[in-house]
Amino acid sequence: MTRIRTVALAVLFMGLLLSGGNHESEAGGTGSAPGTPSQSVLVSTVRTEITPVVADYVEQSLQRAQREGYAAYVVQLDTPGGLATSMRDIVQDILGSRTPVIVYVSPEGARAASAGAIITLAAHAAVMAPGTSIGAATPVGMQGEDLGAKVINDAAAQAEALARLRDRNVEIRRRDGARGPLDRRDGGSAAGSGG
Repeated sequence: MTRIRTVALAVLFMGLLLSGGNHESEAGGTGSAPGTPSQSVLVSTVRTEITPVVADYVEQSLQRAQREGYAAYVVQLDTPGGLATSMRDIVQDILGSRTPVIVYVSPEGARAASAGAIITLAAHAAVMAPGTSIGAATPVGMQGEDLGAKVINDAAAQAEALARLRDRNVEIRRRDGARGPLDRRDGGSAAGSGG
């Protein structure tokens, strides 16, 4: 996707969100504002670790967005990371989506760390609120211990593949998928979110 299309999606998302488009709130509650789904975005809030429950929630919400014809599906994200298997499930759902997926790292002070960074890379567009961060994509064990080179190289390869797919800065993603912080931002599009 070109940088122009990425920016256009982000602008569409912000315009629809600010104009009161339909949205889904945290924990699956629905807020209904005027507008038809084709003119609205569906928003799900994830403010927790990435787990199988979260992966199911995102999958069901994305299916709803596709089924009901929403213009885009937005994941408002604030996560320290989570399980690699759940992250991969979410990434596969995003990659298979006919509806554009936008990850919005929000509110101010939020983060898309670890699994959240990879999910953000998978999105068609990534937007960050002021004072948010993305990074620390190096996988760790259940107790926070370092993992072997094979697991780390797999994460780096996935970050690189997603960066290539979404026309983002591959060198930054390759380096950071294997080492740690991706970027610190003060709002706007995520670093390298276009070509």
